[in-house]
Amino acid sequence: MTPAKGAFASFAILFTAMAIIPPAMLGGTEGQIWAFVEKYQTLIAGVLAVAAAWGTVRQMQRSDLKSDLRHQDLIYLALRADRLRVMRLMTPHGSLVDDYLISCRELLDRLRMISSDDLRTDYRAREFLDDVQALLVRKEFAEAKDLFSPEVTFYHEQSLNQISETKSYFAFVRDGNFNTPTAVERACSTALQALEYLCSHLDDLKQALRTMEREYITATISVPR
Repeated sequence: MTPAKGAFASFAILFTAMAIIPPAMLGGTEGQIWAFVEKYQTLIAGVLAVAAAWGTVRQMQRSDLKSDLRHQDLIYLALRADRLRVMRLMTPHGSLVDDYLISCRELLDRLRMISSDDLRTDYRAREFLDDVQALLVRKEFAEAKDLFSPEVTFYHEQSLNQISETKSYFAFVRDGNFNTPTAVERACSTALQALEYLCSHLDDLKQALRTMEREYITATISVPR
């Protein structure tokens, strides 16, 4: 039975009860319906008005419920689409950020063990910086940029800026015209410190990406269906 039919049936039962029970209680007969209606028309009108108001409220509640459900569906679909974009970014790029962080730390340890003269001709830092920069500018990062949390946006930009800065320091170590060994040592130390900062930024970016991934997964699951 539909809500409208249910309400109509309730009104019919209520009207019939009002027409039969009160006359019987007051000593009348069941056939005196119209006399009862005429005598108690104000009461009946009031009862019907209350019933109509109740029906209106119920209808509004049902409409609000349907509206809420449609809104939840739209939120779910939007979050699901956003989640897919985040997952495309994190698989495998999230793991690659982890791998590059490990490589960054290992490279830093190795470069610290060689002499300044060897560092000037070492190509590993240059290749590593080119590779990690290529990772962070891939289209998957660009496509998901509008979904980035403030932390991801900040550390992503910081990492790219630090890559450019570190490249310039290593280029100076390689191509600079140094007058003294001390100047070479100072330039090498600055370049290695810049690489250390990059490792730190990559670590922060890794953590921010993982947090963002968990938030989108949790948000999608928590929306009622």
